[in-house]
Formats: sequence, C-alpha cells, structure tokens
Amino acid sequence: TLQEEIALQLAAALDTARIARDTPAETPLPEPTSISLSEISVPAHGEKFGTISSARLGLNLSLIYGDTNAILKQGAGMYEGSKLPGSAGQTIICAHNTAKYFGPLEHAEIGDIRHIQTSYAEYDDEIAETKVASMYDTSTYDLNTTEETLILYTCYPFYGAPGKKDRLFIYAKRIAGPSLMS
Repeated sequence: TLQEEIALQLAAALDTARIARDTPAETPLPEPTSISLSEISVPAHGEKFGTISSARLGLNLSLIYGDTNAILKQGAGMYEGSKLPGSAGQTIICAHNTAKYFGPLEHAEIGDIRHIQTSYAEYDDEIAETKVASMYDTSTYDLNTTEETLILYTCYPFYGAPGKKDRLFIYAKRIAGPSLMS
C-alpha cells in the first residue's frame, strides 16, 4: 500500500540520517608547521615557482627566481641572494611599479595581507612597515639576519619618467605558513 511504501521510505531516510550523524566526518590533515629544505627543490634561475597576490589591491603576479630585467618583464623577481619564503632571514622580491606589476603597492597599508603560493607551500604575510629610501641605501635590508621578513620593493614615485633613484620598501611578517628547516 501507499502508506507502507511511505513508511519504508521514511525509515530508510531516518537510517541514512542516523548513519551520517554517527559517522565521524573526515577532518582535513593539518598543515605542516615546518618543511625540511631537503624535501623541496630550490628553483633554478628564471624559474617560476609561485605567485604573489593581494585580494584587496588586486595584485596577482608570477613569482620568479631571480631579478634580471628579463625576469622583471614576466612578473615579480626574488633576489637570489635572499632566503626562500618560510626561511629564517629576509625574502626580497621586486617588480616594476606599473599597474601590471607592483603598481597596486602604491595603496598598500599597514596590516594588509600578502599571499605567496610557492611550489612547496602557501604563506600569508602582514605588512608591518613601509618606507621610501634611496636605491643605494643598504640599510633597507640585512642579508645576514635570521629574523624572517618579506621585503617587497619597487621604484618610487609611481609616476613620471623612468630612472627613479628612490624605492618604496614594504616590510611584512609571516602570519601563516610553514617554516623551512635545514
């Protein structure tokens, strides 16, 4: 009868609901807090190994290992003498100051988040400081420090003729992502 059929469908639905309720949901694996350097391959000169982005600023660029003029025509370049994202020390990334590249950094503010996705992990960094300095000012970075800092820089001011002698430096601290361990 129709009533028996409805009763069977209801009983089956209740059994399915009970099973779903009593079955533990799969929990995602926790993100690693550290990665061994031996587990990753260091990018080769000119290799795209990630992206750098900021949703608020509409920034989304390829991240390439090296900082030659040819590389900077393709995206953001990471200075090879600096440390990989997640390492103890400074990660130094530069790009041209046009709208296509680091131009959106003109509107960067303390507290903004930068997202870096590499071939080995994802990182979020929060801007802690910005400053304008001469391109010859070596106090803007310290390649011997073990304090982890992301440094983004580009020519400054953003408008006018090429050949600018000043740079906008943006310093950010990691707030998410694993540490690289030797």
